[in-house]
Amino acid sequence: MKSAAQPPVEEVAREIGASCLGFRMRLLDRVIARVFDEELRETGLRNTQLTLLVAVHRLGPVPAAKMVDWLELEKSTLSRNLARLEQRGLVTEGPGPDGRTHMLSITPAGNDLLVRAHPAWLQAQERVLEMIGEDAGEEIRRMVRRIWRQD
Repeated sequence: MKSAAQPPVEEVAREIGASCLGFRMRLLDRVIARVFDEELRETGLRNTQLTLLVAVHRLGPVPAAKMVDWLELEKSTLSRNLARLEQRGLVTEGPGPDGRTHMLSITPAGNDLLVRAHPAWLQAQERVLEMIGEDAGEEIRRMVRRIWRQD
C-alpha cells in the first residue's frame, strides 16, 4: 500500500500557525492571566492562587488529590501554590478521616482575603470581557461546563 505524499513543511507550518487551537488557547490564557494578576496585585494574590482559594472554599475540606483532578493541575503546581497559601495562613492542610489523605481547608484569613479580593476580581473580569466580548465569555463558561461533565 502506498503512503500518501507528505505536504511540504511550508504548508504544514502555515496550517498549524494559522489554526492551532492549542497555541491560541495558551496565548489567550497568558493574556487573561496577566490581566487578573495585574488587578489582584494589591491583594498579594496571583490568579492561580485565587483560583485555589475559591476551590478549597467551595470543595473543602478536600483531599489534595481531588484538587489536582478538579483543576486539571500538575501535582507540583498544586504543591507550590498551596505552600505559598499555607505560608500566608490562608489554607491549612491536615490529616483526613482515614489518616492517609491530606485534607485542605480555607482559614478565616483566607475567607477574609477572598472577600477583599472580590473588587479586584470584578475589575479583572470586566477588563477581560471588554477584550473578548460577553458572547465569548459565555461560550468559554459553556465549554468548561461541557468538559467537566465528561469527566
